[in-house]
Amino acid sequence: MLSTTSVLKEKERRLVQYLEVYSTAEILKEVEKYLPSPQVNSEIIDKLSEINIPQPVINTLIIYDLTINKDEPLSNKTLKYAELCKKSNISNAQDAISFFKQYHLSNMIH
Repeated sequence: MLSTTSVLKEKERRLVQYLEVYSTAEILKEVEKYLPSPQVNSEIIDKLSEINIPQPVINTLIIYDLTINKDEPLSNKTLKYAELCKKSNISNAQDAISFFKQYHLSNMIH
């Protein structure tokens, strides 16, 4: 029987693979199946691309933001997250997931 930790690591590995392979449009299309009409702001999506962070980081950011900011997803707060990723030189989905785990934990404490 697999431990909870190994199951979570395997799920995270598959999520990373998914975020690395699919386009943002494909990610958003998939999200629409599970979230009740997410507020997809195309202007924010365009601005994310302009910030010049890698596609897998944008995908991770979108999933994180839709999960955490359910009241106001994909807003100017999303752009702030993107700027943090850029300043922190986040270059792939795994690093972005690790970054957001740490970021989320530190914000829960404060």
